[in-house]
Amino acid sequence: MYSAQSSISSKGQVTIPKEMRDHFEIKVGQQIRFSLQNDKIIIEPVRSVTASSLAGVFSQYVKVQNPSPEHIQSVVDQAKREEYQRKLERERSS
Repeated sequence: MYSAQSSISSKGQVTIPKEMRDHFEIKVGQQIRFSLQNDKIIIEPVRSVTASSLAGVFSQYVKVQNPSPEHIQSVVDQAKREEYQRKLERERSS
């Protein structure tokens, strides 16, 4: 586990340590998400979905006529999780 400290500026800004930005490939201008979980602040990068990361995902819709927005979002979320897991596996193997 990696841990680091940062100060909050007078404008409420926080600097994410370089090691974490590099590890998660967070770039200038990229959005990050803040959420609360068990009295802790969770900060995570917002991942954009690329066409290649979604290859084959939408074949699931063939089985579902008129998919709901929730169903579409769940498929997109699953694709994001799978792409992130593949990235972690690539990093571990290199």
